[in-house]
Amino acid sequence: MGGSPLPMVRGLGAALIVLLGVTTAQAERIRHYAVDLVGMADGSLSVEEQIDYDFEGANKHGIYRDIPNTVPGHVGGRRTLEFSQVSITQDGRPARWIEESTSGDAGPMVRYRIGDPDRTISGRHRYTLTYLVDDALLPSGDLDAFRWNAIGTGWDLPIDRAEIHLLLPNAMKGNDAVELRYWNGTWGEIRQEGQAEWVAEEGSFSVLLGHLRPHEGVTVEASFPPGLIPATAHPATGVLLREAVAALWAWPLMLLGLGLAWRHWYRVGRDPDVGAIAVRYKPPKNLEAAEAGLLIDQSLDDTDLTGTVIELARDGWLEIEHPKAEGLIDKLLTGNRVTLKRTRSSKEWQELPPYKQHLMECFFCRGPTFSPGGTESASVVQERNNWLEKSKARIHERAVEHRLFPENPKKVRGKYLLGAALLGALLLGMALWFSPMAPESKFMATFSTVFIAVFSLTGYRIFTRTKGRIAHGVGAFIIVALMVTQFLPVMVGLFDLNFPGWISILFDPLTPTIVLVFGLLLFAWQMPRRTEIGARVQRELLGFKQFMERAERDRIRFLLKEDPDYFEHTLPYAALFGLVATWAAQFEGLIAMPVWYSGSSFDHLGHDLDHLSSTGVSSSPPASSGGSSGGGGFSGGGGGGGGGGSW
Repeated sequence: MGGSPLPMVRGLGAALIVLLGVTTAQAERIRHYAVDLVGMADGSLSVEEQIDYDFEGANKHGIYRDIPNTVPGHVGGRRTLEFSQVSITQDGRPARWIEESTSGDAGPMVRYRIGDPDRTISGRHRYTLTYLVDDALLPSGDLDAFRWNAIGTGWDLPIDRAEIHLLLPNAMKGNDAVELRYWNGTWGEIRQEGQAEWVAEEGSFSVLLGHLRPHEGVTVEASFPPGLIPATAHPATGVLLREAVAALWAWPLMLLGLGLAWRHWYRVGRDPDVGAIAVRYKPPKNLEAAEAGLLIDQSLDDTDLTGTVIELARDGWLEIEHPKAEGLIDKLLTGNRVTLKRTRSSKEWQELPPYKQHLMECFFCRGPTFSPGGTESASVVQERNNWLEKSKARIHERAVEHRLFPENPKKVRGKYLLGAALLGALLLGMALWFSPMAPESKFMATFSTVFIAVFSLTGYRIFTRTKGRIAHGVGAFIIVALMVTQFLPVMVGLFDLNFPGWISILFDPLTPTIVLVFGLLLFAWQMPRRTEIGARVQRELLGFKQFMERAERDRIRFLLKEDPDYFEHTLPYAALFGLVATWAAQFEGLIAMPVWYSGSSFDHLGHDLDHLSSTGVSSSPPASSGGSSGGGGFSGGGGGGGGGGSW
């Protein structure tokens, strides 16, 4: 406690210097910001900005003024505003200034850098900017409008007093069809503070506001029926055509890209034509359930291995125990999970095909019993998943060895998906570059696209892993529903709300590019192809599936006479098709319960295997705790705006 006070004094001095620097930087402000707008009969807009800028004690060269120069196009998309007759004065005398191009939250902007780089100034100075905006009319629903962000939301300093005057063309003076509005606040807000006055006879609209905080602006709008402005004020047909071509260029590229992708799939990824599907009463010979699951849709899910579990049980390698939980509470706690119990030692597993050996290791690497779908430590789950992936890899190799596929379908799909993803990223980057949306909106559009794509495709795979036609329909419905209810409204919301959002989406290059990327990913997923043998066996599987969906007990009795083990031979395929519960119920009272199952009825057997199919053959780590997140006209919704500062 007896140390020297010098370090403390030095620390306080340093803090005081920093505080003084921050205070000085924050002392800059705009004392008075006046904007005079004159709407012309030819649709142009004359703008005069008078900015009383107070540098206080700071020594700066001058100020810069950033003005966004893109607005909604006449036929969609965005168009560039032309600024002409630019004049800038400082304290009533011609100022030294240069024009630069820049970009910000509002997109591309024109920057007027005012001041002398060889000298500095301080204190209070008045800057007056005048310029003419050609073709300034903007759409407002079914109306035309002079809509201008008189004071932009890009100023990072307070404004003590704001004053906006709008003078309309003679044709609008005293016209009741003219609607006047204004909004103030940060971007997107719809506050209407201050005082407003509309003198109809003079066609004059004035807005006076007191204090504006940093990043608060003011937008004024005069909307009117299109006929009030002569037709000459509207762009010529050639201009509209050029805008349409410039806005729609990505759509032909999308069609070309999808056409080339389809042509490549047709030549390289299409299965041989082996004829129509015929109903079959038995599964294909010498085909195990795991290969069948891969063959049907060229993908292998955890749930496809339920058929292999039944095969292992049928052949005496394990038993399936019915859940012992009978009460509601027990079922809620255990999840009504079955238990797999090994019946032969691991030394004997060498008799099995390699993929079944790995699957047995997955099940019983930590003991003689295993409950799929349960919760285990992350290390145990990882160990089981490693064995599971090895099993899947051998199944893919086995399918190629049996000449069901010319190449490993997983590797083929992975190669094409990687190529589609890289090409899609490049195309999205180009589309984002050309997109008229503001940078933050581009980020939201990209994030929404990726999130909804992953979410919808994941949902699609969850519903289609049973290989059923209805499940595929539900999965497709999920994608369409998510696109319509989530993605498109998000995209609409990212565009100027004063312009029809659906048309903006149509004319933005990002939209066809997203469609193209989805199409490329879809074709990439379908690129693995079957051999002629594989295509024939797949048709046989689908024919057998048709029989299982409509089988009658009389036919089943006849088949049991031919093969008393018909049920156990076909049950793995019922699990594969998602029909295990209905298929098992068909055999109630016809045969005895399989010795490898501990339940008391075929109803229990069907539901237990159905539950196993839905949960998969692996386990999961404990769930971690998490949080949650939440989420006309407006300020910043017109042309002009932007902001500025000192330099």
